Amino acid sequence: MEQEQTILRYEVMKLLETGAPFSMSFVTYDATRGTGGELRSVTNWCKVDRDLDTEVRAPGETGKKKQARYNPDHWSNGTVNIYNPNNYNQHITKVRWPLITIFNVKRVIN
Repeated sequence: MEQEQTILRYEVMKLLETGAPFSMSFVTYDATRGTGGELRSVTNWCKVDRDLDTEVRAPGETGKKKQARYNPDHWSNGTVNIYNPNNYNQHITKVRWPLITIFNVKRVIN
């Protein structure tokens, strides 16, 4: 019988910081709207490496960046933003760390 491969959540977070593409399955959740519970899978996505949440430019604007309306504070909220580098038309997706179930074909454990 083949044993299932596992990875610690801490190791997942370290791998996300490298910026390398990954495959992931996670459960959706939105506390504001009270929605979620769907299992989603992504392939060859990346963590948002530039801080799009705290510094933004208006469309067509060049030069100085403006401050965003809020600070998402990903670390204390236990979230990470991911995107599809092969299709920029897809929206950035926010994922909660505890809801990551599979990372690069390995089951995520605490």
